[in-house]
Amino acid sequence: MSKKNIKTAAIYYRYSSLKDQQIENSQKRQEDSVLQYCIDRQWTVEWKGGDDSVSGDKDKPKLMELKTAVEDKQVLVDVIVVATWDRLTRRHIIDFHEDVKWLRDTDILICTSQDSMIYDLNDNSDVMMLSFRVSEANRYLTSLSSNVRSGMESRFRRGELGWSRLPFGFDKNDNGDIVPNADLELVPLIYDMFLGDSINSCIPVMRRGLKYQKSGKAPSAFAVKCVLRNSVYIGLRTYGVAGVGRHGTTRGEINHNVNANRLEQTALPPQDISDKVKPVIEEDIFYKVQERLDSNKKKNPKRKDSKYKYAGFLRCSCGAKITA
Repeated sequence: MSKKNIKTAAIYYRYSSLKDQQIENSQKRQEDSVLQYCIDRQWTVEWKGGDDSVSGDKDKPKLMELKTAVEDKQVLVDVIVVATWDRLTRRHIIDFHEDVKWLRDTDILICTSQDSMIYDLNDNSDVMMLSFRVSEANRYLTSLSSNVRSGMESRFRRGELGWSRLPFGFDKNDNGDIVPNADLELVPLIYDMFLGDSINSCIPVMRRGLKYQKSGKAPSAFAVKCVLRNSVYIGLRTYGVAGVGRHGTTRGEINHNVNANRLEQTALPPQDISDKVKPVIEEDIFYKVQERLDSNKKKNPKRKDSKYKYAGFLRCSCGAKITA
């Protein structure tokens, strides 16, 4: 396809956060800018769509939907228009072809409206320039991850780090600090019930919380373990046990294990916050619970063959990966 003979276009946008501010600003801004770019050039828009809350280095269901439509001849376009290159992909330079190789195979051009550049993936000079773009995007992710981690670590050490996830039994005040609510009275009962019986026996107790009374749903064993493992109930705050961010982790590896012993796996020394958050669990009880949870992990280790053979290959019509 000649860059001078463009008549039809597809427009694609992507934003990576579920925050309302991001949705209202980024999605609308991207969609409006690329649409107006096509109108100004009298390109007919045959398809438009975007991926919601999807990181640039992850799978993009809507983009793959366009790929399928193009390959099935349901959509015929000369160019795909994006605001900037990183909206299309931020994969590593070795892997970025996963997002764009099909454009080369179908002879579709790439246009970045912000700098008004058009790229032909069958043109070696254009491919070389795009390779630089990919490298820049990858460096941005690495730098962003490093800066986020460094900033959060500094705030934690100063005792100024906010709370993205509220522990059970707490609300957040106008200053961003956590304050107890009526559900906190259930926490000692949950600990006692666990030591006297099991995780499942804690669920009816936790269900009495206002959060679950409003939703009508029962808490999961996952939610119970979050309470049993959270050292905030003895006035200590840990950091980085489950990693920080999608693009890098505090501990060097991703750890989403809710049953992790926080005091043992904290990436930084625990902060004593007992002057702000009054302990509601005696330390000896807390450590007994940790010992029992650790013992349960040793008795019931995760199966090494638990990953299903076809995991990650099947997707729902909404684009989410189907799990067993």
